[in-house]
Amino acid sequence: MSLEGWKAFLEIGGVVLLALTVVFGASALIVNNRLNAIQAEQLRQFDKALTDAKSENLKLQTILLPRRIPIRPKEGDRVRIERHAEVVKYSRTYALIQSVPDFESQILAFDISSALVNAGWATDIVGEDRTHISPRLIKDGVRVITLELYPFTLNSQPRTVAPSKASDAAKALVALLSLDLAPPSGPESLGIRWEPEYSGHSSPIMRGKFKLPDGAVLILVGMKPVDGIFGGRQAAPTVKSK
Repeated sequence: MSLEGWKAFLEIGGVVLLALTVVFGASALIVNNRLNAIQAEQLRQFDKALTDAKSENLKLQTILLPRRIPIRPKEGDRVRIERHAEVVKYSRTYALIQSVPDFESQILAFDISSALVNAGWATDIVGEDRTHISPRLIKDGVRVITLELYPFTLNSQPRTVAPSKASDAAKALVALLSLDLAPPSGPESLGIRWEPEYSGHSSPIMRGKFKLPDGAVLILVGMKPVDGIFGGRQAAPTVKSK
């Protein structure tokens, strides 16, 4: 082959090599970008899975953590001191406390009793044999029950009735207990609530033999609510009535 032929061959080869370099370089860039995207997606999925795992672990810890009530407010806890002072205003109020036959609920009932005694209330921790209230009727969370006058006439017309002193005491107690049983420490609606019963229009809780003494408060301590954490409801354990 002549020199001119070699020259032409080498020039053509150089152009081909240059073209191949461009093609392979662009291909490598595309593949690299694709790999980076896949790795980024895998990393995002891993981060999401890790976050979900931490969230589920936190939910589990929340479920396992027992409900507790401090007996007295700590120095410097302004909100708790103020709400405790409101409860003290109703000292000598009589509170009957009944819990479901569950250890965590029974400990909470004892905590509530101790806190109330510290505030000057009189308390009794009672069972089904005293109230004739079946544990099946005790819902999740804590309910503070008082007996009120029915706010309607026989013709279903609204009428003005004065709230009982027990209801004021119950509201003060709910405000105090909500610091530990309501958000962020407990569920939105089931943690702690006041539920008035009305004379002549009572719920199954108050339709039995049990009569709530005048001015008294009935506190029902149910299972720890799990609504809004894992979903669903947690039924109270059942026992045979005496």
